[in-house]
Amino acid sequence: MTAGTYHLQTVVKRLYEQAGTGSAPPASSRVFTLANVQLILAIGQACKKVSRFVTDMLFYSDEERKLHPEVTPALLAAGVVSMPELSSHMASAIASGSNRAAAAFCVRLLRTALLDDRFCAPADASELLAALGKLASGSNPPEGLRRLVEDMGRALGPLGPNLLPTGAGAAAAGGGAVPGAAAAAAVADIRTAVAARAPSAAEPADPAQ
Repeated sequence: MTAGTYHLQTVVKRLYEQAGTGSAPPASSRVFTLANVQLILAIGQACKKVSRFVTDMLFYSDEERKLHPEVTPALLAAGVVSMPELSSHMASAIASGSNRAAAAFCVRLLRTALLDDRFCAPADASELLAALGKLASGSNPPEGLRRLVEDMGRALGPLGPNLLPTGAGAAAAGGGAVPGAAAAAAVADIRTAVAARAPSAAEPADPAQ
């Protein structure tokens, strides 16, 4: 193990210890989270494998870490973990519809990434949006999904230019299929499924709001 890898492991361990646990970590932990993510970025200046190491660690960790409401968004916003890669991973994780905790986390994550902090575009999360679209037509769609789509419609309008991929998502697109088209189709599918359900009562407020 190199000194850089050891230092990185130490910072990642401290990142989760100081971030706290549960669905609503204390507000004071955000300062520590941001500081530790900056340390990870600094290590990445000297070691190009940092992003791969942290991404693999996140993907193969237990759900408490993978679905952490503060750490995962912070790693995404800093570019340590790429949204297109996480989108693909989480889309597979929720595909069966049995992991409701993961699906609810994905809805909250997309709200943070696409609406609240806007550190990625819908195209970067096209696979995850498509997976949520399939769940939307089920008997018990993820909590907050309907409101997310409604708010996306208000904030992003017809989506259009907002569907262009950013950062790693743009590089991954290359000359292949346009991720924005896939994201637009996924959002349309969710809207159709939500409209078809026509609930008689308003959806309960998302606790993340």
